[in-house]
Amino acid sequence: MRRDSTGFLFQVASLMVAALVVHSVYVTVVWPRSEAILAAEAVKMQTDPGYIQQRSIWVILRDYEQESEIILMFWAIAIIAHKWWLLRRERDLLERELVPLTEGMKILPEDVREYSRHIQNLPDGERQGLLPRCLLAALHP
Repeated sequence: MRRDSTGFLFQVASLMVAALVVHSVYVTVVWPRSEAILAAEAVKMQTDPGYIQQRSIWVILRDYEQESEIILMFWAIAIIAHKWWLLRRERDLLERELVPLTEGMKILPEDVREYSRHIQNLPDGERQGLLPRCLLAALHP
């Protein structure tokens, strides 16, 4: 499977998980609490004409706009975490010596295959990183 398609699948899956979790919380917690608070406030307003309705976080969060914003926030956090994890893997590759060369050493055309094998023997996930791909492209003009 290509790297681009796995990123797309991760984003779609994380959006569905965020929507499912947030909507579940809304159905089980936010909407029942906000309805109870609004009903209690309505009773207080009918009995006391001077009563000022109190603000509640549950009433503020109860609408679909807030629910969708929370879903999008968790989706964005998941995408940022995934990008951070990919960046971490790329940084780990930068710290490794992929082509064993000493300083000032030149690579001759007949030695290219030997140095390419070091990179080609990496696990598939590491071999698809930016640095190994650039090194292979540089070794095979």
